[in-house]
Amino acid sequence: MYKCAEVPPAGQNMSPPLSWGPGPAGTKSYAVVLMHVTTPEHWVLWDIPASVTSLAANIEHQAQPAEPAGSKQSLADLDGFKGSGYLGPCPQTVNSRQSYQFTLYALDVETVPGLSATSTPTEAATAVKAHLVAGSHGVSLTRTQIRTP
Repeated sequence: MYKCAEVPPAGQNMSPPLSWGPGPAGTKSYAVVLMHVTTPEHWVLWDIPASVTSLAANIEHQAQPAEPAGSKQSLADLDGFKGSGYLGPCPQTVNSRQSYQFTLYALDVETVPGLSATSTPTEAATAVKAHLVAGSHGVSLTRTQIRTP
């Protein structure tokens, strides 16, 4: 259900539920990046309020989803999917082993400057990484497993 819909057996391209603890001092917002380890980023959700420490499953495919309020998503054009929001793992070869990683970033701004509804996942990830809370780095979200056939 969390993988892409473009490669059989089809997934539903739904974002998984994610959660984390509070960020370091100075955290004004969060961003989550889904990276296919050997290729470009698949999804970036940014401007997540610092008071939010979890994401529900299936965040709507809108540039500015209703939940979490104030957040924004990248515009993907990859693996046969074109649109705003989550693009799940999309292995092109059946039964191939591929690595995907969710990374949480604590940011020093409430709103990441320079991004818009047409920002690609790579553009968004670059902008996010320019605003890490001093002394912090991205944290891999663990206990999230997505199986793809």
